[in-house]
Amino acid sequence: KCIFVGNLPFNVKEESLWQYFSSCGDIVNVRVVRDKATSVGKGIAYVEFQDRVSVSLALELNETELEGRKIRV
Repeated sequence: KCIFVGNLPFNVKEESLWQYFSSCGDIVNVRVVRDKATSVGKGIAYVEFQDRVSVSLALELNETELEGRKIRV
C-alpha cells in the first residue's frame, strides 16, 4: 500500500505531497527522503495509503507535474 515517488524538487514538503495525492484516497504516511547532514530532500519520497485501490489511482499520476517537475510514481 506504499508508492515510491521520484524526480521531486529537492525542497518539496511532506504537506505538498499529502495534498497532491489526497485525491487518490486516505493517506497514512508521507516520508520525504532527506540528506542526514543538510536535511535537503534527495528528490524521492514514499506515500503510504490506507488501501490498495488508492495505490492504483496514485500510479495514474505518473509523469504528471508537481512544483514544476514531472514526477515518477
